Amino acid sequence: MIDVCRCATNYCVECQQCYCEQCSVWHTRTKSTSNHAQVVLGQPLDLQSLLSKLGTEACHIHRSEDIALYCYDCEAAICYVCKAR
Repeated sequence: MIDVCRCATNYCVECQQCYCEQCSVWHTRTKSTSNHAQVVLGQPLDLQSLLSKLGTEACHIHRSEDIALYCYDCEAAICYVCKAR
């Protein structure tokens, strides 16, 4: 990680973490996180693009359900079961 604190510019949906520009680049270059969907903070969110990046990943809470929606209140990708609650 970088020693200097910088303002967050990106948000990783899977990690639910904000990253500065430099850390975001490293996050996409790291093998284990290279396929994570990131959004640019302060930019309009293209929901269809985000969902296509997520693919058919399972919900972190309901493992048998696929991620289908993005909850703006939770700032997380959720399934339909999460939405019903």
